[in-house]
Amino acid sequence: MRLAWTVRRNSYFDSIDLMRVAEQARQLAGVTEVAVVMGTAPGRSMLAEAGMWPPEAPEAGPSDLLICVRASTETVAHRALARVEELLSASRDGGLAREDVVSRTTASAAR
Repeated sequence: MRLAWTVRRNSYFDSIDLMRVAEQARQLAGVTEVAVVMGTAPGRSMLAEAGMWPPEAPEAGPSDLLICVRASTETVAHRALARVEELLSASRDGGLAREDVVSRTTASAAR
């Protein structure tokens, strides 16, 4: 298993959005685990306890976003990191895609 991580400096996201992004990235073939958390002390501690934030990873502050991926190969891990970045950018540009939301009216579907 390969572990890859990145720090996105000064980048706040709501925890619900982060869980949704992690779940979508976890669907990639070969990806075992994805964690996307804020760099708060509890967030860093959770990652360290799960073995997903090794000592050689960069320092992070509470306003930083930590993205960690465990995958079968380094290539797959980096593909998953790129997918997380893509999903986070999409959420900033207009909200995360919510396939599970069904519109009840034509007007709400158009929105």
